Amino acid sequence: MNNDHRRRNLAPAGQPDRYTPIDWAAMAGLARLLGRGLLSAIFIRAGVRYVVDPSMPAARAAAVLPWLPEPTVVARALAGVHLAGGLAVATQAAPRLGAATLAGTLVPVTYVGHGFWREQDAGARAQQLTHFFKNCGIAGGLLILAAGNKSSTPK
Repeated sequence: MNNDHRRRNLAPAGQPDRYTPIDWAAMAGLARLLGRGLLSAIFIRAGVRYVVDPSMPAARAAAVLPWLPEPTVVARALAGVHLAGGLAVATQAAPRLGAATLAGTLVPVTYVGHGFWREQDAGARAQQLTHFFKNCGIAGGLLILAAGNKSSTPK
């Protein structure tokens, strides 16, 4: 089938045709590369930050989960998981495993860090609700990555 009808930028008569088709496979590969980097950046940054100084997440965990025996150890371990999972996704060493692990960690992290239902102030509740849904969106992206969606052509 002749695809000339799809061309929009045909050169004037007598000039060479400058139409270049879009390489959708290359575009999808670039989008996956950028997506993995952007998705993993928050985990790599938090992992490095909280391995070095876990005081902030440990304090949050201790406040919400008073039964937690060693919040500093738990916070540092979670930071290590975030760092390892983020690097696994970013470097594509184990992207599906890293994505699934990171998605799983977002459940307790979101419960501890963004419990909008605990807020009395409307402004603070709105802010925590935004962060709650942000984490839900990140978890959704991680689950798509963990599922191994490899579609590279637009439908």
